[in-house]
Amino acid sequence: MMAGWSKNDMADLYPVFIDLENKPCLVVGGGRVALRKIEALLGAGAEVTVVDPHPDPELCSMAGAGKLVLSERPFESGLVCGMWLVFCATDDKEVNRSVYEACEKMRIPANVADDPALCRFHVPARYTEGLLQAAVSTRGGSPAFSRHLRIELEKRFSPWAPLLVEWLNALRPRLKEIVPDDAKQRGEFLKKLIEHNGKKIEAFAREGDVKSFDKLVAAELRKITKG
Repeated sequence: MMAGWSKNDMADLYPVFIDLENKPCLVVGGGRVALRKIEALLGAGAEVTVVDPHPDPELCSMAGAGKLVLSERPFESGLVCGMWLVFCATDDKEVNRSVYEACEKMRIPANVADDPALCRFHVPARYTEGLLQAAVSTRGGSPAFSRHLRIELEKRFSPWAPLLVEWLNALRPRLKEIVPDDAKQRGEFLKKLIEHNGKKIEAFAREGDVKSFDKLVAAELRKITKG
């Protein structure tokens, strides 16, 4: 059996957004806290299995509708096999520890609600709108403050920033046609476009003025084609 990962509380966490579409994920616990985890996983397209001897009636309804697999029994270590992520949301410390230890042995990332010491990853407070997704974490130190910061981000950037992301995303194929073989040059162009014209671009996005944005981009593109 492989040894579990070593844990260094002083190490920085590595932030990452994971594609969980069609990936198996396990949630141990069937209460209201678990339900929030489950809804987020389903929203990400994950294949969710829930284990709890006495699940919330809403979970039973979701299982009946085919949204998830529900196993009404106590947790066993073998249930983590093959999972991409495991969440634990019970009020039983022994079960929580068992879930964490089983995942460590199998090198599967685990998150135990309200116990940062038993988390291989933390779930951030998220602001999602269109293509824009921002996440804030306090490493489990203060979820309430993470939520506060997430609300402040939404106030600052909604709805203009998600619109700007859509414009910039639509620009990528056009830029690739002009500079097909130099990803570094394309990256530098976009960096300079935003850094040198940030206030103008933000104003265009706030007003929904895509025509002025396109004119600005066209002028900047002419500089690199002439060069």
